Amino acid sequence: MVFLKDVFQKSFFLSGAFLKGVLLIFVLLSGVRFVSQGDHWMTELPTHFPMQYGVASLILFILLLWRKQWFAGAIAAILAIFNWHVILDDKPTPVKDIASQPFRVYAANVWHINVFEKTLLEEFRDLDTEIAFITEMTPDILHSVRPEILKYPYRVERPKKGGKGFLFLSKFPVQDFQVIDIRSHGNRPLLVANLLIDQQVVTFYGVHPLNPAWTTQFPERNNQLLWLAQQVADNPKPVIVAGDFNLTPYSPIFEKLISISNLRDSANGFGWQPSWPTMFPIFWLPIDHILVSPEIRVHSRQIGNFIGSDHYPVIADISLRERSKEVAFFHLETGNTYD
Repeated sequence: MVFLKDVFQKSFFLSGAFLKGVLLIFVLLSGVRFVSQGDHWMTELPTHFPMQYGVASLILFILLLWRKQWFAGAIAAILAIFNWHVILDDKPTPVKDIASQPFRVYAANVWHINVFEKTLLEEFRDLDTEIAFITEMTPDILHSVRPEILKYPYRVERPKKGGKGFLFLSKFPVQDFQVIDIRSHGNRPLLVANLLIDQQVVTFYGVHPLNPAWTTQFPERNNQLLWLAQQVADNPKPVIVAGDFNLTPYSPIFEKLISISNLRDSANGFGWQPSWPTMFPIFWLPIDHILVSPEIRVHSRQIGNFIGSDHYPVIADISLRERSKEVAFFHLETGNTYD
């Protein structure tokens, strides 16, 4: 024990100088969000990790106190609070003036190389939601779960190999829909569907922009999300946006999306809800989202079960707060699958 204590005391990686150097790095990383506009992937990337920075700062706080580095330890404690405040700052919107019964929205990325067929089958068999948007849907996965999705009378099926496929399910009547492919946005399809919910027309947008891992894909992801933000801003109807956004709420691009569209993150007030990557908890990030317009109230928000994917599903129970001025009357035959 004396030997181990002596090793720890003399270790360079536990020395006060080294710990203060690491603390300085985390101070700089935590401060990037104040200067980054999301113009380059290298300045946006550090903005995604406030939870990890907070945990690291807490560990540094303990080690610095052990080394009797009181001032640096105080900075580490402040840094931990600063980062976690970013996550826990928002409060849930009070639920009142409800004009519809609560309904559930489900968004999941099933992963196009998913080999957990039994897990997926169980998930679709137990799926209890009024609206679902499922990305990276391949022809093989769709074939394996098809018997379980027939309970949804309205479906838009776009299975594709790779990460571009999707499946949309609705128990609400679909008035019309459009699948938009924009070349400048990486040819990632974006679903726009108008649903009739309690005699109101609600627009649903299903999104899955490109992963910004490559330099060329970073602006394409941003372009699609900011284009979407403007479309939502110009839409007078209540709006729901769901999918794998490939960015966190702490990104300046996400903040621009919220600011332009006037949407609200359904996770606000419900704590930190990471959805990816399932296999590496240390890097967990909330990149799957359900956003709603001011006419919609959020009752609850949660992470779903493991489905064999690198993503967890996200689930929100919501309701319409007030009636839209536009009321649609139409007849649509049930049981239709839209190809």
